[in-house]
Amino acid sequence: MNSKTVQEAIKLMDADDTIDFEYDGELNPEVSLNWRHLRNYEFCNLTAEANILVMPDMHSAGISVGLLKSVGNMDVIGSC
Repeated sequence: MNSKTVQEAIKLMDADDTIDFEYDGELNPEVSLNWRHLRNYEFCNLTAEANILVMPDMHSAGISVGLLKSVGNMDVIGSC
């Protein structure tokens, strides 16, 4: 997954009137999971911390799941 793919996906989602959840594009996890950081990004569409993260590949997802498990209480769906 690259920046262009994410940007294209966001354009498709923006054009879909049936989407009823908040989403944003490329955000660093440390920003998207921390309201103190997130509120400084005026261009961001989220009104609270993210509860779903989409990773660019399985390696990144595996690392992220391990880190999140070690620092907080979370449910994991579809982990590797």
